[in-house]
Amino acid sequence: MNAQGYAQGQAFTILNEKVLPAPARLLSWCPTMDIIAFVADTSTVSVHRMSGQRVWTQDVNVRVECIAWKPDGKLLAIGLDNGATLLCDVNDGSVAHKIDASYAFGKVCMVGWVQEDPTQRQRKFRRPDGQDIEKFMPRLNKITSTSKAGAHSVLDAIVQSADEAVMDVLIAADDQGHLHVSIFGTFFLGTVTLPVPAPAHHSSTSTLSTHIITVADKGVQNRQWSLLDMSFFRHYNVSIRNLASISTKVFSLIAYLAEAFEAMTAEWKEMKRIQQLYMEACVETIEEHGAGPVTPVIELFQLLMTGIPSSVLREWLTDRLTERGLKRWEKASVSGYAAIRRLVVEHVHPALDRLALALTKLEKLSSDQSLDLHRQHVQRCLDLHRMLFMQSHFLLRIMNEEDVRFKSFAAWLRFIFDEISPVEGAPPPNDDAPDEIDATKVAEFIVRCLPQSRIRPYFENEGPALPRQQRPEEASDIKMSKTFMNDWSIQQIEGDAVSDEASLENILKTLRLSSIEVFRAPAQMLREKISIHPQKLLATGNPEGRSTSSILRVVERVNEKEVFMAYDVTHGSERALHVHRYLIREESGSDANPCSTLLVGIAVVNLEANGEPCEVKDLAFVDDQSMLLLLCTSDSSKYVLWALDYSSLTYSPLAEGSVITTDIPSQPLQTSRKHWFDAAFVPRAIAVNGRAGRRIGCVMAEEQQRYLIFDLDADDESEDGTAHTDEEEIDMEE
Repeated sequence: MNAQGYAQGQAFTILNEKVLPAPARLLSWCPTMDIIAFVADTSTVSVHRMSGQRVWTQDVNVRVECIAWKPDGKLLAIGLDNGATLLCDVNDGSVAHKIDASYAFGKVCMVGWVQEDPTQRQRKFRRPDGQDIEKFMPRLNKITSTSKAGAHSVLDAIVQSADEAVMDVLIAADDQGHLHVSIFGTFFLGTVTLPVPAPAHHSSTSTLSTHIITVADKGVQNRQWSLLDMSFFRHYNVSIRNLASISTKVFSLIAYLAEAFEAMTAEWKEMKRIQQLYMEACVETIEEHGAGPVTPVIELFQLLMTGIPSSVLREWLTDRLTERGLKRWEKASVSGYAAIRRLVVEHVHPALDRLALALTKLEKLSSDQSLDLHRQHVQRCLDLHRMLFMQSHFLLRIMNEEDVRFKSFAAWLRFIFDEISPVEGAPPPNDDAPDEIDATKVAEFIVRCLPQSRIRPYFENEGPALPRQQRPEEASDIKMSKTFMNDWSIQQIEGDAVSDEASLENILKTLRLSSIEVFRAPAQMLREKISIHPQKLLATGNPEGRSTSSILRVVERVNEKEVFMAYDVTHGSERALHVHRYLIREESGSDANPCSTLLVGIAVVNLEANGEPCEVKDLAFVDDQSMLLLLCTSDSSKYVLWALDYSSLTYSPLAEGSVITTDIPSQPLQTSRKHWFDAAFVPRAIAVNGRAGRRIGCVMAEEQQRYLIFDLDADDESEDGTAHTDEEEIDMEE
């Protein structure tokens, strides 16, 4: 055993060697589960278990530039070449949310997702309404009649995370230095711009108030970094968390309702298509006979009154509609009414109940003047919600009435068919109509519903909506609805007029616009409080020098916060690792610049392994004490995975912004745990998960298809002398 207590010989026990079906450019471990994400070719993202079993594959059809896991492991952020960022559900890869950046946003070159430590808050989190009744509500069902799964996924993956007392910040950066900042990945604060382009790495303190971003110019001669001060997380942590949580729920529920309305509209259009098909055939038959200014409604009504079909109607019934067509029409309408009813009862109303609760919480939160929430904007959303709720109930009532009328109409047509086309050998038809036929309801369907369905205004907004026929017992409710809508203070939003005959989708679109207006002011207020400190020089060199890899990590200990930045430098025949150590200062007051950094020192490590000069292929921080270096000898004949304890290095003082010279004493690469690779395996990149309980790593081969899974803590021979085998794996924890 050596001084550190590790077994001699090969370290980092290899657990598995697997082969991907296609070369992978990027890889990243999930922080909370033993699964790893790969990016193959240009646009295919796949997630695999340690055993190599593929969990899911998603082709996003756009080149993927970077990936990052949500700290709780429930979502994977995928930065794209077109400036968008996708948030994909860990379970099936479905897109839970899409961040569409502004038109000026370039390709996403960095995605950073960080999470707060609740124990570091100055104020403990408490729910705004005491006991939250939402957790006692049943979960919303997945809308199976639509191919989309986004809203349901976002409700599961994001909203449930928002319910927890832990806040996270997602920063997506493009190659021009624009930063898209959001909370939970959904509450957009705004875009800020760094003074230099091409951000590379991102990290933050546990309070989320101090963010560090390293930048490398395209010539990789100068490395700089910037500090983002988001001190409002310290001052308004609880209020911001509540606001972001409500915003996430509101927009997720609106997206869920949009999917439900889309499914309802699809059912309605299919019903309408079948009915129009046979009504157009009836019109054609009338025109062929030159029957004059008559319509299908007149023909059918005369048949109902006299019981004697005209020659035109007889031909339409027997040659155009037919009994088979009647069954098709009946099936489409009855199943359509049932599907719309189910969508309203099982999806729309439960979602509206949750939305009412979220908007009520938002109204209460608007009393907090520090958030810049306008109560009149919140009231506008509540009014729109009430309008949507009432319209959905009116839809149910009218649709149920129309359903009953249609069933009587269909039964009556079957009775007519039996009279005009008797089946050979069947008993003579009974002159009395079946009990299921109500002549009044048949007449109502022919006159009121056949020309234009009464539920049409709820799904379409093309041209003027037909006035609704009112029953006496319905008039009082309709009057109440019209009175409410006429008294509504906001009659027009973004050019979209809102009336009692507006379609459900249009009301929902107006609600979404109003919700955007509600959260725009507080988001703008918070964005204006984000300050970017002047960039600092991390390293510079002469034109002959070059640097290929860099990493960043924030380390927090008792009453001390530090940031470590490491990068490799090759200058001529000299190869070294430079590690910068800074002290982070976060003041609790409300100064203009409450956070700052102080350079503690720089460590320069000679990259020589067993006396042979080496260069860095890749490097990664493991935890708050160690990092891993993937080294290769100068002739690329040998490769080694080397553990380095960066916390025990000797850091030499140096003024910030100074050019690193040979005056800084270098130190040798410490003898530590290492793993030499066989000549048959040429490593290219590494990815590690150093969280407690995970402690796993991956090495990708040069051909980008083979990869090794290794244990960060185990060696080829354990302390009791028993050897580890390739079959020993850590199962993915659900």
